[in-house]
Amino acid sequence: MDHRDWKSLTLSQLSEKRISYGIVQTGEAQKNGVKCLRVVDITKPRIQLDQLITTSQEINQSYKRTILEKDELVLALRGEIGKAILVCDELVGCNLTRGLARISPNGNVTPAFLFQVMQSAETLRRLERRTNGSALKEISIGELRRIALRIPPLPEQQKIAAILMSWDRAIELTEELIATKQKRKQSVIQSQITKPLLALSVGSASPGWNLSKLGRFIRKRSEKSSDLKAFPLHSFTIENGVTEKTERYERSFLLKDSDNNKYAIVHFGDFVINPMNLRFGAIGRSRLRSSVSVSAYYDVFSVIGNDCDSSFLEYLLKSPRLMHMYERYATGSLIEKRRVHFSEFVKIPIALPPLREQKRIATILNAMNWEIELLVKKLALLKQQKKGLMQQLLTGKTRVKLPKGAA
Repeated sequence: MDHRDWKSLTLSQLSEKRISYGIVQTGEAQKNGVKCLRVVDITKPRIQLDQLITTSQEINQSYKRTILEKDELVLALRGEIGKAILVCDELVGCNLTRGLARISPNGNVTPAFLFQVMQSAETLRRLERRTNGSALKEISIGELRRIALRIPPLPEQQKIAAILMSWDRAIELTEELIATKQKRKQSVIQSQITKPLLALSVGSASPGWNLSKLGRFIRKRSEKSSDLKAFPLHSFTIENGVTEKTERYERSFLLKDSDNNKYAIVHFGDFVINPMNLRFGAIGRSRLRSSVSVSAYYDVFSVIGNDCDSSFLEYLLKSPRLMHMYERYATGSLIEKRRVHFSEFVKIPIALPPLREQKRIATILNAMNWEIELLVKKLALLKQQKKGLMQQLLTGKTRVKLPKGAA
């Protein structure tokens, strides 16, 4: 592929104004002061203008060089080094703090293309190689100015940026849809589970809900085995429940039962809890069709009888109300080592509606979960696709087609 029309230019050569970092000391917050961006602000999904810190007009004027203008880039010098945003209308006139740099694209590069190339894996690796510090890593302004980028002609920049920005919009819309559906799910949990539980706790029983100890509906599974061929070793995490083992769980001292060198067996539909992290949400039900093993440190239990729906119980045990209960039942002298022993776990009071109502609520929440899981998979695919496009388009491995006479 012929790349002779691509130029290698440093960020200094691509910036109309001198690349600078922001205000070192913003001083006390001002009621009607100038808003200032921090590194933490640009790492959020959306910048909350009402949460930005402020500085005085006097300090702001002392740092005129970093008063933001439309379509400039703001880039993190520390923390999530290389994280960048394009300045939109809402941020025009704001200033920056010391951990951020302002880059003003000149006529050699379009703002959208520069934004995309700064987020590429290759550019981020270059930034990483130029960082200094151990506890607090940071790239200096001088090193940032010397970062060299390969830049195609303007028409090609515009086409590449348009393609990549379309993926960004798809990713953003999918993230927003996931957030909306998660919010709706929490609303259902609040109205259908948490609210009735709260009513019972103050002696105002919800119709049909009966109070009982958790131990009435569950039985601890005590099966153990060291046969990892029959029962492959799996991990258990707050985020994903029972999943295939990762390197994080190679620590044999954590996984094995110290008495018999065996692991806990988990069958389809069993619940697993991490006693030390239960109060943070470390509870889940296995959806694996085959039986597996997990660390013997975890407690495993199954639902017994015909009065409790396993799916409903999972939502109930993960509800905010129960999370609060776990904190109360945790024991231990050191806060970081407090745990909920299974002997105490079974004493936790819960309330269940009639079985038919449990199944109705669980069906609604399962459908919501299914929709969210599909969107999460779609989001991962979109991000992977964009990563591949960036690798091809920003390196020139794949050249975009331009209208005749546009090059």
